[in-house]
Amino acid sequence: DVVFEYEITSNRVDCYSVVGIAREAAATFNKTFVPPVVAPTGNQEDIHDYLKVSVEDEKLCPRYCARMVKNIRLAPSPEWMQRRLAASGIRPINNLVDITNYVMEEYGQPMHAYDYDLIAGQEIIVKRAGDGPHGPYDQRRGEGGRHCGHHGRREFQDHGRREDHGV
Repeated sequence: DVVFEYEITSNRVDCYSVVGIAREAAATFNKTFVPPVVAPTGNQEDIHDYLKVSVEDEKLCPRYCARMVKNIRLAPSPEWMQRRLAASGIRPINNLVDITNYVMEEYGQPMHAYDYDLIAGQEIIVKRAGDGPHGPYDQRRGEGGRHCGHHGRREFQDHGRREDHGV
């Protein structure tokens, strides 16, 4: 694989993903941008039959989507995905974590996977992040405390332990 490195300034968050860079490159080189085609898949089950999602500040998080994927078998990701993630500075972990990171890199939207059995009360609460007791988490390196993003926090109870995840 060929890796190009771009220096993106903080005011160009639209270029923080593969799709964003592709759109910018198309404009730069006067080419037609063709976005990826996404087709809905899955079954007709309603996520609300399984999980409640509460968003405390819809100005900070106007849309939060949840899906349930069943019968997952954790395993190493394919080598091609591990190489691509590593080339982006993300440490491969397993197939479930890696696919969420891969899609995040493509579209620029954070994704998180949870073990349904560990979400107490089957509810995810999306709220503004505070100063967490574990310090900042660097997802690309897998170091530090819990992941606390500056835009919000997903909070759920896991047998008395509180987990914070950035939105």
